[in-house]
Amino acid sequence: MGNSQSLQLLSCYKTKFDKSKFCKRIKIDIGFKCNLRCEFCYNGDIHNVPNRPFNEIKSDIVYYKQLGFNSFDFSGGEPSIIRDFPKYIAFAKKYGDVSCVSNGFGFSKMSFLKECHDNGLNEILFSLHSINEDRYRSITHGDLKYLLKGISNAKELGILIRLNVTVYSKTDLSNFSVYINELHPYQVNFIVLNYFEGAQNFIHQDVYNDCQKIKDCIDKIDGGIDINVRYAPFCYMQGYEKYVKNYFQHLYDKHDWSLLSYYPFKNLKTESQADDMCIKVARQHRLDSFIKKPQCRNCKYFFECDGVKFRELNVFPIQ
Repeated sequence: MGNSQSLQLLSCYKTKFDKSKFCKRIKIDIGFKCNLRCEFCYNGDIHNVPNRPFNEIKSDIVYYKQLGFNSFDFSGGEPSIIRDFPKYIAFAKKYGDVSCVSNGFGFSKMSFLKECHDNGLNEILFSLHSINEDRYRSITHGDLKYLLKGISNAKELGILIRLNVTVYSKTDLSNFSVYINELHPYQVNFIVLNYFEGAQNFIHQDVYNDCQKIKDCIDKIDGGIDINVRYAPFCYMQGYEKYVKNYFQHLYDKHDWSLLSYYPFKNLKTESQADDMCIKVARQHRLDSFIKKPQCRNCKYFFECDGVKFRELNVFPIQ
């Protein structure tokens, strides 16, 4: 085993966890149907696969409630294009808080969003990858006006607004802070592009320079907005380390999904077993996708940081 991988194993198995503070929000997948075609989508080209039956979704909610989860985050695909989505929300509300991840398309219709809100939807994580119409269309093959209208409707109804921003070669953050400061969402997540599943054929992205763009944008965002930078090496975010959320920080992120969301574990019986599995998933994600170089051993964030993605090791700029 190489020295770099030995370091990664050390950082994974010497870390201790406080399970009492783990995130208890679980992702509830509706299916893969989506009106957009984001070029970095992890789901690839399976957007027309039929969505899951409602009975399966109800069963998942009951199962996760028994494991100690008290917050349910609907994802897809795109939840807002499902006509019966309000009834999904109403069922989940009986077991805890309800949120969803959305590109905003269906929520651009106020009457539909109001019905969802009345049934218990109290938070939406909107996927806003650009505020430039042409750039947004190039990234998503969709129309930005529907997303912006959905966000505006949510703000009018008093729904908690969070934003996901995937940062890669096409992302232009130069004027993004202006919109953020006007909207003043609860949270903004800058997500460094991952090469998972449908996005695995992406050519190498310049993650180091992407992080510099993120730092410049953070400098222009007003106070009072929670900011996360997901899956970036700490050394790429020097001076901004407090914003970094890697897999081991992810375990404690109350607004993000529990890492149990990534796999259909159906044989767990207790909350303790669920927490132990979350730790295993965090370690495995780190081991599968990231590596540490010898100089990482001297970093004070050695145990907190995932490291550098395997595909970017040959361009690691920190010496």
